Amino acid sequence: MPNVVMTILVGLSVMTVSAQAKAQEQASFCQRMAMQLPMKEKRVAGTVRSFDMQTMSFAKRWITGGSSYFTLKLEPVDDSEAEEDRIETMCASVPCTMEGPFRLTIGLKDGSLHAFDAAPGERAQVTLVGSRMRCSDL
Repeated sequence: MPNVVMTILVGLSVMTVSAQAKAQEQASFCQRMAMQLPMKEKRVAGTVRSFDMQTMSFAKRWITGGSSYFTLKLEPVDDSEAEEDRIETMCASVPCTMEGPFRLTIGLKDGSLHAFDAAPGERAQVTLVGSRMRCSDL
């Protein structure tokens, strides 16, 4: 009997992992980012979908003033010179509209780094809105 229960549990966990992998494959760039970071979906005019992440707690924002920071690093997935030039000119203006393929690495205040790859043709915009980081699928 314990073997049957263990087999069922293993089967369910494999199904859950493959369902999560399939959902990540079908998700947009910002959706994949929101799956890994504490982001909430927001309705923003002119975007397909947008997700916000608070970079500072409520107490720090309103009581003490606090400080917030995060880093963004945009780099090509392919190391060719043409791709490096494309990435460099892609964000020459603000706000930066990024078009895949690219890799975006986000560094958070706690020191953690999170890398996200965009597929060819995916378009996104990452901006700072007040003390929130916003990722918008275009």
